[in-house]
Amino acid sequence: MRGPLIVLLSLLLLGCVNPTRPDDVPALDVRLQGEQQAAFLKDYAALLLSRGDYDEAGRILETLRRSHPDDLEVTRQLAEVYEKNDQLELALLAWERVHGRSGDRRDAAEYARVALLNEQFEPAEAVFQGWLDEASPGSPDALMALNNLGYSRLLQGDYAQAEAYFEQVLAADPLHTRARANLEWLRRLTFKHESD
Repeated sequence: MRGPLIVLLSLLLLGCVNPTRPDDVPALDVRLQGEQQAAFLKDYAALLLSRGDYDEAGRILETLRRSHPDDLEVTRQLAEVYEKNDQLELALLAWERVHGRSGDRRDAAEYARVALLNEQFEPAEAVFQGWLDEASPGSPDALMALNNLGYSRLLQGDYAQAEAYFEQVLAADPLHTRARANLEWLRRLTFKHESD
């Protein structure tokens, strides 16, 4: 039901449909304008993203970004489009903009994740170190930050520092599954490297 409704709303929004009505019934103003139109387009872009139509979603979001440059939700969605289209540098720029303005930890996490995908280790580690500095020693947040710092070091081939971070996590929580998996991966890599 939602699909036909969206098509009808799109046609009404563009003024392509003029429903017939009796003369004694006043016409409804069905055109969306201003913020109502922007909200509709954001929802429509989200629907397109969920269906995997990244090109069309990107076109809508680029238009929205130009008219609403401070709307962080538009920039978040645009970052997703860039990432899905393997435009990782643009995705990083979009997340950097969001991270710099939102202060939300989830945005910081996405920024750091995409920074790692771009092999931009310093900004990612700055996020993780910030989390570590704010966390109580041994807390779940501190352990997550240490594990992420270790993962970043692992990706850079700094195996000794990565191992030190993972060992810190496991000393505080021997059952920490991610740190344990990362440490096992590191050991497989170093074993393979030593045997070559």
